[in-house]
Amino acid sequence: MQGTYVRKRCSGFLVATFLMTTSASASAERGADLDFLPHFGGQEDLWEEHQTVVRSSFTGRCDIEESLIFTDEKFPSVTFPIEERTGSWTNRVKISTRGEYAIAPGVILNFANRLDVQHFENDSSGVGTVVHHLREGYIAWAASNAGIEDVFVDLGRINVKYGTGYGFSPTDYFRRYSVPLFDNANPRELREGRLGTVMLRAQFFQASWSLSAIATPGFGDGGDAWWGNGAGWALELDRTNRDASFEIRYGRALSSLSVDLSYFRQGLDDHIGIAATYGVGNSWVAYTDYVLQRRYDLVTQSYLDLVRAGVVSADTPSVLPLETERRWRHQIVIGASYSFSAEAILNLEWHLNEVGFDRNDLAQWFGVSEAVGSIDGVNDQLWAIRDTALERQEPFLKQQLFARLSINDVLTTGVNMQNILFLSILDESATTQTTFTYAFQNGTQIQVEVSTNLGAERTAFGSLPVERGAAFRLKVPF
Repeated sequence: MQGTYVRKRCSGFLVATFLMTTSASASAERGADLDFLPHFGGQEDLWEEHQTVVRSSFTGRCDIEESLIFTDEKFPSVTFPIEERTGSWTNRVKISTRGEYAIAPGVILNFANRLDVQHFENDSSGVGTVVHHLREGYIAWAASNAGIEDVFVDLGRINVKYGTGYGFSPTDYFRRYSVPLFDNANPRELREGRLGTVMLRAQFFQASWSLSAIATPGFGDGGDAWWGNGAGWALELDRTNRDASFEIRYGRALSSLSVDLSYFRQGLDDHIGIAATYGVGNSWVAYTDYVLQRRYDLVTQSYLDLVRAGVVSADTPSVLPLETERRWRHQIVIGASYSFSAEAILNLEWHLNEVGFDRNDLAQWFGVSEAVGSIDGVNDQLWAIRDTALERQEPFLKQQLFARLSINDVLTTGVNMQNILFLSILDESATTQTTFTYAFQNGTQIQVEVSTNLGAERTAFGSLPVERGAAFRLKVPF
């Protein structure tokens, strides 16, 4: 159990940090990438979701994606805590289905699931791994059918997506621990493919404002239970619903300005958030996403996660100092997007995560490994800190810059290019990735990508054990 936990979590960190793939939903139509312009609260998506015409039959789709991934590993001074390296190549097949069924007027059953089959170079079993993820499964009810106008109620497992940032959105509260398999690190791809949270959601819409409330139950730690995280067909509710939570959110649209106010409580952690977008002319959109939260720092949160999962015992000493109480901290995203034309869009963002590592923290992280890293479990704890940031989908560093440039028809008609960059302000190390996607008229896609971790060995991104990677993908819809 202990080795499996460390291997699964950290191998996810390994792949996700260097493999920044483009969204698999890239469209061949001109200007389709403008759909990625940030907007507040996800209200446009919610409107589309609930304005679905009631159908008398099932509608849905299925996609099969074949991926072949190659990596060039290096061996930094901090030993990466994986007992068995997966090797220099991985073959992965994804079978994704999504659909909806009209049960009655105003009542729709929605579902989405994915089957992941993986084979590694060093797979001693010869059969690989097979994991099923029920990403969504819920009933949506339009209360107008009962005479209550503009009210919508949903019950079940829902992937709720909020926030304005592209590389990081602090007010997207339900992102935490929701990604079951980090096979890429494109923020939008992870956002679409993550596990939903079991909840009861009520929403009220008006022309220029909206109000929503969400309540989720807490299932605790499931262990190897069918609803936990221990089996290939488990629901993994101990990831998405480990602690009970409550959220209330108010959105307001004022001409070119849209504002989203929220309060979220999960377990003993409190969050107060505000997100906003402001359109400037036809090309610029400025946006921000801010949360004031009462929580532990990354080191303490990581240690508590390890204890709760049974990886370490409560009397095992931490390799770095722990906090004794929660404190109020800030997370901020300030960004802008610029549309050059219907074919190209640029995103630039500054990320601040007050619980992340600064220059002194990073130096201590390296120093502890060099001093006592040979002691069993020390490096496991050190890398688990970075893994906790990944699981919570927040920056490991206190400050970083993010950039994204997407261009349609870059080489020839139908070929789209996307470049993504995460840059450490502390030491100028970076992760960069370039992806080319070609979409056929029937929806089939071919994708090629290359990625690199840049920086010296004792830097945030340069310390990662993968120096460069390449991936080749084929996605076929049915």
